[in-house]
Formats: sequence, C-alpha cells, structure tokens
Amino acid sequence: MKTVALALPYWNVGSNVIVSQFRAYSDLRHEARLGVSVGLTGFNVSLNYIKTLNSEDPYMYKGMYFNERYTMDGVTEMQEELQGAYDQGLPYPFLKVLEYFSVNAGSFCWGREYRKAGYYTDALLWFSFSLWLLQCILLFLLPHQYSKVGLLTGCFILLGVLIYVILGPNQLHIPFIGSDGQKILITMRYGCCFYLAIAAGIFSIIHSFTLCVLQYFRLYALDTILSSKLDEDVSPKCRWGNRTKKDVVLHNIKKK
Repeated sequence: MKTVALALPYWNVGSNVIVSQFRAYSDLRHEARLGVSVGLTGFNVSLNYIKTLNSEDPYMYKGMYFNERYTMDGVTEMQEELQGAYDQGLPYPFLKVLEYFSVNAGSFCWGREYRKAGYYTDALLWFSFSLWLLQCILLFLLPHQYSKVGLLTGCFILLGVLIYVILGPNQLHIPFIGSDGQKILITMRYGCCFYLAIAAGIFSIIHSFTLCVLQYFRLYALDTILSSKLDEDVSPKCRWGNRTKKDVVLHNIKKK
C-alpha cells in the first residue's frame, strides 16, 4: 500500500462533465469529461471527448482521449509546463487547469501548496519505506526488534499524511460551463492514495503493537536463520515471562 501511494497520482482528485472550446477561433462547443488527479511529485489531466453540441457531426472527435502528466518538482516547473502546453496547442480545458496550478501570487498559490505538501510527504513516506525494508531484515536476524521498527514505520506514514493535510490547499475549485449551460465546479478531494496511506499506517501500528504486547507477555517465540531464539535472554523480565518448574526440568533434560 505504501508503494501504491508513492507511485500513483491519486492523493487529490476531481472530475466533471464540461462544455468548452478545444481550440482558438472556433465556435464549436464540445462536451467532455475532464479529470484532474494530483500526486506527490506531479499531476495528471485527462480529457475524454463525449460529443459536439453545435455541429452537423455530433461525434466528429469520437474516441479522442487526452491524458497528460505534469511534474511540479521545481519552483518554476509549472510555468515551464504551461508554456510548453501553449506551444503544443493543447485544448483549452488543459490550459485552464495548468493556469490554476502555475499561478503563485497572493492567495492563488495552489500549485505551490501542492508542491510543498508533496515534497515533505514524499520524503516521509520514502523514509517509512526504508524502515519497512529494515523491518523485513530484522524479522530474520533480530525478530524481537521487528515489532518496534514496525511501530516507527506506521508513525512516519501517518506523520506524512498529517503533513499533507496541513500543508496542502484546503480545497481547490476550478469553474467551467456544464452541459446545461450553468457554471459547474471541478472540486478537488482526497483520493484513494491518501486513504491507502492512512490504512497502511494504522495497520502497521496495530499489527506491531499487538506483537509488542505478545512479546512482552512471552506468548510467542521466533527463530532466526541463525537458530537463535527469542528467549529469556532477549525478552523483558516480567512475571509472565518467568519459566515454570516444568520448563526448567525439560530444559535440563534436553541439556543432558
């Protein structure tokens, strides 16, 4: 789940059916579904053509589908992406979305807030991913430390999600004209990657905390590849962890 949240651009998503021109100096109005999905280091804009409203051929662009990915790593990245879109002659809806993300003045700083939130969240999630790799190694070498690192992994995942909520824009609304001629809004909301990250963090914490409790009360033991066991030498001393007389007798018999 962590890798999915890192790779896919579905932290903030929004879509709606709009009516717009596709190119300059054209009276044709086209109905299409416009979608925007924002990730940690970039965002996607998709345009799925439906029909043309004021033309003899209502399906003149049948099957047309645009899907463009834009990066927002650098401070001037969005301005460069917008200029590139102008040069390519992309449809007007693309240009409007890019203009909203490239403006960086006053309260119009959605692109900057997305970039800042994505930068810190991406760093924390990659750090939690490295902790998860360390956790997998400890499962074979030092199993009694496995659950402790798992707690750290879950905490850093949830910290990354919290940073995204704090630094990201509260809510972005991009206005367009709808199929009924009225104004509609593409409202950005949290997507599946956001909730997957929350689920991964909560699961990691619950799973690791359960193992910590079981380890504390000596309710299970793990063998490593080096045949070292989670026994009284590495587990906490508690009244539930002391061996009974029967265990001592069996241990002495095995030694003999």
